Amino acid sequence: MNAASKLLLVAGLFALAACDSNDNDAPPVEPPAPSTTVQILHASPDAPAVDVVVDGEEALSDVDYKDSSGWGEFAAGTYSIEVQGILPDGNATVIGPADLTFEADTINTVVALNDVQNIEPLVLTQPQTPVSAGAARVWVLHAARNVQDLVGGPVNVYVTAPDADLAAEAPLGSFNFKETLPADAPAELTAGDYQIRVGVGTPGDPEFLLAFDSGTVTLSDGADLIIAAVPNTTRGDSPISLVVLDSTGASEILSSGTPAALRVVHASNNTPPVDVFADGAALIEGLEFANFAPADGFAEVPAGTYSVAVAPAGAGVGAAAIGPADLEFAAGTTTDVIAVGRLGGIEGTIEELTVTLADDDPRPIPLFAKVRIIHASVTAASLEPDTVDIYVTAPGTDISDESVVPTLADVPYLANTGYLAVAGGTYDITVTVSGSRTPAIGPLQNVAVEDGGIYTVIARDALPGDAATDLGVILIDDTPAAP
Repeated sequence: MNAASKLLLVAGLFALAACDSNDNDAPPVEPPAPSTTVQILHASPDAPAVDVVVDGEEALSDVDYKDSSGWGEFAAGTYSIEVQGILPDGNATVIGPADLTFEADTINTVVALNDVQNIEPLVLTQPQTPVSAGAARVWVLHAARNVQDLVGGPVNVYVTAPDADLAAEAPLGSFNFKETLPADAPAELTAGDYQIRVGVGTPGDPEFLLAFDSGTVTLSDGADLIIAAVPNTTRGDSPISLVVLDSTGASEILSSGTPAALRVVHASNNTPPVDVFADGAALIEGLEFANFAPADGFAEVPAGTYSVAVAPAGAGVGAAAIGPADLEFAAGTTTDVIAVGRLGGIEGTIEELTVTLADDDPRPIPLFAKVRIIHASVTAASLEPDTVDIYVTAPGTDISDESVVPTLADVPYLANTGYLAVAGGTYDITVTVSGSRTPAIGPLQNVAVEDGGIYTVIARDALPGDAATDLGVILIDDTPAAP
């Protein structure tokens, strides 16, 4: 069920509660109760995904940063709203419960903003009236505390024809964190193509800072939009991105020229060192098994589709063992390109030498660590059964004890667990063939993870010279450096 449906379901429950099920007489015909429209946006850049509770009932679940519900219809009135952060050991209330009153015939956008330690609700209310023909209605919200801290004051917002010279244009206005443009209500603009730019200072001056450039965006006839400037947690130099809210939910606009980023992981144990090519040019050279490059982060490239090939080191792109294959890297994305399988492996089998892609999420959460595990061991996948169980346990835990259950069970070859929320601390990590209590990998003892850390664990085959059963892992720590 989508977010809007859940809001409607809660509203329906309110309506049903008011009915008398024991009354057999036909009820009098009454006009519909006054209604209001409510939408909720998660705009706190370091807060976990949240659940939203309305009058004690869960209305939205697992709403992540920059996600939004659609428009939900409620009976006008006062409601108790509570936002709960989803943590490894259960939910914790981060906003409320707070009583919010929604008047009839209004659209109310509840924005959870600021950093997680200071998260707070901001309610934007506007009349629910039709948009004029040939127009789009737009309201811009400054929800980027990082920009306020960076520049120490207001920023200017320009909404112009595409490629207009800013030096000849007046800004739509200036605003500070938690303020809107226009200040009191949205404005109507003629539907069509525009360019949205955010700057500090005077265009044309040497000190002018262009903080965001949308490129050409289309404001459609009849669109009713709130555009929130939020902290950018993807790639590129812009400190913000724009989250665009309409009646169906949220979409994101990144600053023009935002790059993609990628990293290559060598996880094929019988393949010699390799060079990786993008559109015929060497991107990574001399990468050996069980290593990754760049070793200290990611290579940023212009967003687009690239012809990617992997060849033995020094042999040239014409000797490619993988590809060339067209791979798309979208703006703002961060991707691991993992070479898996075996050199000479039969196509269509688990031994086929190929690449698998894993999307990274570089957004740290200070309340817990983010840990993901990727199964890239051909040897483990060749056993019966062909899946594995993964245990993440307190140090010294004996997994032969039947009371210890796998953290993840029946994980297939090339599966990616996605980022799991793990409380900071020290753990043992053990991988077994599904149903077995005999370690196939590990236990990796006393693996330390920190709250705010981001970690990837890739199960791999044996190192050259080791016994084939000596499986191991590739550990990647993407924890952001301390400021």
